[in-house]
Amino acid sequence: MRAIGALPGSGRLTLPCAPMTASAHERARAVLAAVLALAVVALLARPLLRGEIYVGSDLGTFHLPIRAFYAKCLAEGWSFLWFPGWFSGFYLHGEGQGGFLHPLNALLYAGLPLSLAFGIETVRGPVFLLAGGWLWLRRLAIPPDACWAGAAGLAFGAFAFHHFVHPNITAAVAHVPWLLWATHVLLGAAGRPWWAPAALALLTTSQALLAHPQFLWISAVVEGLWVLVLAGAGALASGRRLLEWLAAKALGVLGAGAALLPLLDALALSHRAQVDEGFAASFAIHPLGVLQLVGPYLFAGRTVGELVMELSLYAGAVPVLAFAWLLARRRHLGRLRPFAVASLVLAVLGVLLALGELGGLYRLQVSLPILGQLRAPARYALLVQVAAAAATALAFADLAGRPGLTRGRALWLAGPVALSLVAIGVAAAFVGVVPEARLADPWQVAVGPLLLALAAVLFAWAARGGTLALSALIVLAVADLGAYGLSFVAAPPPERIETFAARQSVPEGLGGARMYRGRPELTLSGVRLASGYAALIPRRVLDLRLASPLRLDARMRNVLRVSQVGFAEARTRIPRPLPRARLVSLAQVSDDPDRDIAAIDPAAVALVDRPVDLEAGTPGRARILRDEPGDIEIAVEAPGRRLLVVSESHHPGWRALRDGEPCELVRVYGDYLGCAIEAGTRRVELRFRPDSYRDGVRLSAAALALLLAWTAIAWRLARVRPGDAAPSGG
Repeated sequence: MRAIGALPGSGRLTLPCAPMTASAHERARAVLAAVLALAVVALLARPLLRGEIYVGSDLGTFHLPIRAFYAKCLAEGWSFLWFPGWFSGFYLHGEGQGGFLHPLNALLYAGLPLSLAFGIETVRGPVFLLAGGWLWLRRLAIPPDACWAGAAGLAFGAFAFHHFVHPNITAAVAHVPWLLWATHVLLGAAGRPWWAPAALALLTTSQALLAHPQFLWISAVVEGLWVLVLAGAGALASGRRLLEWLAAKALGVLGAGAALLPLLDALALSHRAQVDEGFAASFAIHPLGVLQLVGPYLFAGRTVGELVMELSLYAGAVPVLAFAWLLARRRHLGRLRPFAVASLVLAVLGVLLALGELGGLYRLQVSLPILGQLRAPARYALLVQVAAAAATALAFADLAGRPGLTRGRALWLAGPVALSLVAIGVAAAFVGVVPEARLADPWQVAVGPLLLALAAVLFAWAARGGTLALSALIVLAVADLGAYGLSFVAAPPPERIETFAARQSVPEGLGGARMYRGRPELTLSGVRLASGYAALIPRRVLDLRLASPLRLDARMRNVLRVSQVGFAEARTRIPRPLPRARLVSLAQVSDDPDRDIAAIDPAAVALVDRPVDLEAGTPGRARILRDEPGDIEIAVEAPGRRLLVVSESHHPGWRALRDGEPCELVRVYGDYLGCAIEAGTRRVELRFRPDSYRDGVRLSAAALALLLAWTAIAWRLARVRPGDAAPSGG
C-alpha cells in the first residue's frame, strides 16, 4: 500500500491507494480504445447533425440518386425493380448496388428522412466493422484492450474509409468479422450453441442481399482460410461441424436468391457479360503501390494511380510493427502461434492478389465463371486489412505479458523503419519512369518513417514493461488511421441534398422529354436520362454514343428522337423528340436497327424484330394514364390495327395486358417496347415482372423455411440434451 494526496503539515486527508492490477490496466486500456474509436465515428457522423450528407464521387453521382428513388418508391408504394431515370429505364434491382431487399435498408429509407437515412447508411460500415471485429477477436480469448486495438484498425483502415464512397461495399465488408465470429462459434465450441448455424446462415444472407458478388467471394475466401486456421490450431471440433458450416453457408446464399437471381439476369444482359482479361485485371495495385504499407503519404494523391478509393493499401503503422513483433516472437507465442502465422500468410496473399496479373494468383479468379467478369483485384487489399487487425490484437496480447526486449527483437522492430527509408529511395528512383508515381511534399514523405519509428519505440517500451506504452500504442493506432481516413472522407465537404441537387442545371423547355448527356444526379430534379451510370450497364442495339464536339447526323438525330431525347446536353436541343407513347401504322422488319434508322422517318415507321401485320391509315392517339416505375398504363384510340410504341427500354421482364388480356411485346428500334393494338378504344398496361425476381423470391422463401426447420430441430434437441449445446469460450 502507498499513500497519496498529502504533504507534511498540509492538513489534507491522506488516502491509502493500491497500485493498479494487470486486469485494471486492461480495462482502462479497453475503455480508452473504445472512447477513441467512438470519437472517430462521431467525427465521421458529425455532418448528420447538420442535416448534411457526403456527396463525393459515387456517393453523389450514383448512390444518392438511386436511394432517393428507393425512398420515394417505399413512400408511394411503387415497385423499385425498374428505374426509369437512367438508360431510358433499366433493371435497377438486378444491378444490385442499392441492396433494396436488405431489411436494414428498408427500415432506414421507409422510416427516416432521406438525408438522415443516407447519412446513417454511409457511416454504419465502420461501426459494424468495429463491433464485429471486437467480437471476432475476442473468440481468440485475448484481452479486450487487444481486441479493441485490432478492431479499430479493421474499422478505420484505408480499405474501409477509402471505400466510404461505396456504401454497398462497406456494408458487405462489415459482415466479414461477424462471419468469422460465427464460423468460430460453429466450428470451435466444444458444445456448439443451437443457434450457431442459423447465425452463420443469416449473416451470409444479409451479406448476399447486398448483391455484390465480388465481396461475397472475397469474404468466402477469408472465411475458408479461417476454417483452415481453426483446423490447424486444433480448434475444429469435428468433421460433422464442417459439414454443418458448408450447409449453413449454402442456405445463406440461397436465402438471398431474390437478390442474386436478378443480379445474374442483369449481368447476362449487360456489357459485363463479355469482357476480356484486360478488363478483369484493371484497377490492380502497381508494385510501387505496395510501398504505401510503410509510407502512407509517400505519393502525391496517396496512391500510384488516381483512383485512390480502389488503390489504397495502407493498414497503419502499428500493424506493420505488430507483424515485425510476431516474427520476432514466432517461437514464443504458444497457443497464439497458429493465428499469428495465419495473419502473416493472409497479408502476403492479399498483396499478391491485389497486384493482379503481376502477383500470379489473380489468374485463378479470371478463369472462374461470373467472377471472371469482375474487375479491381486491388480489392483483395481487404485480406491485408483483416490480417493487420488480427496481427495487432495478437501482438498487443503478447506485449501485455511483458516479454522483454532482446537485441534480436529490437532489430526486428527497427526493420520497418529501415524499410520505410528504403521505400523513399525506391519511389524517388522511379519518379519519371512510372508516370503515375509522383512523390508528395517532403514533409508528407517523412510521415511514414516518423510514425513507424514512434511505433517501434512504443513496442520496445511495452516489451520492457512500460505501463503506459500499450495505451500510447492504442492512441497512435487510432489517431494514425483516423486522420488518414477522415482526411479522405472530408473532401469534398458534405452538404445538404437540396443544395447538391440545385447545383445540377436543368435545361429550360425540357418538359417531359429526356436528356442524354447529363450528370446522373439530375434525376434528383426529376430529369430522365437516356444515358446513366452503373456497374451493369444494359446492352443497347442503338449506338447512343455522341461525338465530342457533337455531330448530329441523320442517324443520330433519329436515334435521339425515338429515345425521346429533347436535349443532347444542357445547351443542345434536339428538335421534335417523339412522344413517350405513340401509335404507328407502318412497321419494317430490321436485323440492324442502328443502321436502318438513318433511312426512315421514325415518326411514321417503326423498326421491329419480327413481322407485325398493320393497317394503313392515320396513326391514332395514345395517352399515358399512369406512369410509375415498372408500371405504365396507356389509353389508345386506334382507327385500325396499329403498333403502340413506348420509349421505355425493352427487357424480357416486361409484360403487356391489352384490355386485361396478355399481349405479345415487340422489340422496336432494337431497344424499346411495342405492342400490336386492334382498332377501337383500348387500354394497355405494361408491367415489369421479371421471372428472375419471382424465382428468386421463391428460392429465398424455400431456403429460409429450411433454415427455420433446422433451427427449430436444433433448439428442440438442445432442450432435450442441454449439456451438448453448452457454449464454451476460446
